[in-house]
Amino acid sequence: METKRQRIIKAVQAVLERLQAGQPADDPYGISFTKIYREVLDDGLVKGKAAVAAVLDKTETKLRLVNHDQCTLRVNVEFHVMYGTGDQRADRMNAVLGDIQRAFRSDFTLGGVAINCTEAGNEIDSTGRFTGYGSGTLLLDILYRHAKHDPRLG
Repeated sequence: METKRQRIIKAVQAVLERLQAGQPADDPYGISFTKIYREVLDDGLVKGKAAVAAVLDKTETKLRLVNHDQCTLRVNVEFHVMYGTGDQRADRMNAVLGDIQRAFRSDFTLGGVAINCTEAGNEIDSTGRFTGYGSGTLLLDILYRHAKHDPRLG
């Protein structure tokens, strides 16, 4: 049985998968991710790919209410983007971050699995952890709730 937490992580991945460079025609994104992982990225997972992301669920806080528990799950979206010749690194990373932010703002319930998805912060590093790549992280706080005795707690 899939937990609510697992469903939320899949929904976060789905938002990133919907990012397609050049789409939609009236307000196109500038990035498509080659691969989206569920693990901390290392050199072998990044090298040779134009753009990769990782979805990492972190801490979760719970507020016990009368009929349900209200939870806030912190999710880090880590991304690494290869630079092209002549790219202005800082401008490129800011544009990628902006595309990711816009994608999450356009579906703040993550397809209905969450009450709200808000940005808790972000960081970009135009020099990146990997040679030839810029890196960044978007921190998301995802608010959801579940019934007191729901067996699918995560």
